Amino acid sequence: MGNGECTHKIGIPKILLNGMDISKLNEFTILKVGYSEHRVILESNSHDTSIELPKSLIEDLSLYIGQTSNAYLNNGKLHLGPVVAVFTSKGLIKKAKKQICSPNIQEYLKANETAQCILYFFCIDDVDFIKLKINGMIYNHIKALWEKRSFPIPDVLYDRGGSRREFLNVSNYIRNQFTRISELKKVNAQSFFDKYSLYEVLSKYEDIKPHLPITKSYSKKNLRNLFKESKTLYIKACLGSNGKSVMRVVKESKNLFRYSTARNKIVSKTTNSLSKLIQVIDSFFEGRDLIIQKEIELMKINDCLVDMRATVQRDSKGKLGITIYVVRVGQLQSPVTSTASGSSVYIFEDFFKNIMKYSDKKIASMKLEIDDFLIKIYHYLENEYGSFGEMGLDFGLDANGKLWFIESNSKPAKTTIHLLDRDDVLERSYLYPLEYAKYLASFQK
Repeated sequence: MGNGECTHKIGIPKILLNGMDISKLNEFTILKVGYSEHRVILESNSHDTSIELPKSLIEDLSLYIGQTSNAYLNNGKLHLGPVVAVFTSKGLIKKAKKQICSPNIQEYLKANETAQCILYFFCIDDVDFIKLKINGMIYNHIKALWEKRSFPIPDVLYDRGGSRREFLNVSNYIRNQFTRISELKKVNAQSFFDKYSLYEVLSKYEDIKPHLPITKSYSKKNLRNLFKESKTLYIKACLGSNGKSVMRVVKESKNLFRYSTARNKIVSKTTNSLSKLIQVIDSFFEGRDLIIQKEIELMKINDCLVDMRATVQRDSKGKLGITIYVVRVGQLQSPVTSTASGSSVYIFEDFFKNIMKYSDKKIASMKLEIDDFLIKIYHYLENEYGSFGEMGLDFGLDANGKLWFIESNSKPAKTTIHLLDRDDVLERSYLYPLEYAKYLASFQK
């Protein structure tokens, strides 16, 4: 328990004392903030909502004077929080130390003005499991400054980073250590999905299997065999995002293969033998685990690929819903439609009404079918991996209107939503994970 035998007096508003025996106010109780516990004595104060903590205790808890938080009394413990720790990249932490705030972090801070969590950010360099402390960054709204502090292990972990290949071993070690802390809740049960494992999991469900592209683990043998069935294949890294680890290969004749990628820019080249193509693949993917997929004949506009990204999230009561799905139109000759490759984005209804000229009735019918399809997949993945507060689900329609599932992302970037002129949707997409964290930590009634 924090602070040894030192006991602090805390003034709390009467609204928190509902149902509490007033005669017990001068008895010892426990203040719980994340994984940290302190012995305190509660006193009633004259404020409507403010809790009065000694400055020394505020500093010990790595809070700041004037900070907002949720609070509740239960079984002799006063809970402040929830403490929500966002696992993010080294780059974002470096920026915060320089008082630079990226657009997505700004949105989380804005959302937290409503959620009022004790919200801090950290990277792989900041965790001390021996002392059960995280040396993270918190934004002090009173001073309008980022501050580095030593925080307790949180109530809820929100994993948004640590996926770069060179840091993956350290990131996964940290994740495994967090798993050992029984009280710790997670917004998402899984930090990333392996594309081949994802295919195997969903293939078990007969109602979803027909909507999955034929997928094989990468090998020279599988590559040769799949080219006998389809002239166009996709090679993908099992772990990868933003379309940067994807290669589209077209067999144009017996010994002529055209391959295209979109890592930094769209590249389209040819090679005159399968063996040379394999060399290109080996060089591009640098020994990573890969899958091969037969091409889905997705719908196209002006010969540009069209697919969709759904942001599916749980709300303040744990209820699952689709925040939005966005249509992405890739660039000409691009093998992918990720926004990192320069695709255009549209609100679903606008795209199908104004560009595809579908009727309102047809659009409504499509949405019902898509909603059911996405929610089923979400639940099936939870059956395998555990609960998720949010996912990005990529899917598409072929020329016949058939739905196809492409992949899932457990750390969905909200780039597509930023590109839309929908402030209400943008706000919800950042608020829901924090509200769901409150629900997980029992701060949400």
